[in-house]
Amino acid sequence: MSTAKTLVPEEYHGVVADVGKAFVDYPSLKTLLSAIIAVCAHVLNGLNELFVILVFFMVLDWITGVAAAFINQELASSKGFRGIMKKVLTVVLIILALLIDLILQQFLHITVLANGLLLYTAVTSWLIATEGISIVENLAKAGVTIPEVLKAALVMIRKETSGGHEDEESSGPEDSASENS
Repeated sequence: MSTAKTLVPEEYHGVVADVGKAFVDYPSLKTLLSAIIAVCAHVLNGLNELFVILVFFMVLDWITGVAAAFINQELASSKGFRGIMKKVLTVVLIILALLIDLILQQFLHITVLANGLLLYTAVTSWLIATEGISIVENLAKAGVTIPEVLKAALVMIRKETSGGHEDEESSGPEDSASENS
């Protein structure tokens, strides 16, 4: 028997194992995620910068959500799994925007941006800002002091990409932050 200490307290070993087990027990989850990324890469002729930034922010949001929940002793595997599922479904939203951009270009001959990805660019930018706000909220829950200028920049990006106004019904960071832990 080893007496080595782990970073995770013993009472959370089952929760951490459950979240990690999701990808082991459900190989179709890995397959689905891979397929979604492959479709995005194909439609975009490669992964463009916005998509890479969004995926990076999604991973950071989930990690900071789990860390904040751990620090506040609120860690729950069901919330973590729900957070992952929301991230996967968010990519479906991006695919929808890409396909609508494709319809606008190919069938209706409407091109607003040089690359023809108006909806994709707007939706992805809004999602990046929303994930960024959620990361900031998770960090604050974990006790990290956040500079006001950072919060203001993220809110401005989200407001600009939503047409200059925020819809009260939209899934904002207050919804997603609680799902990530």
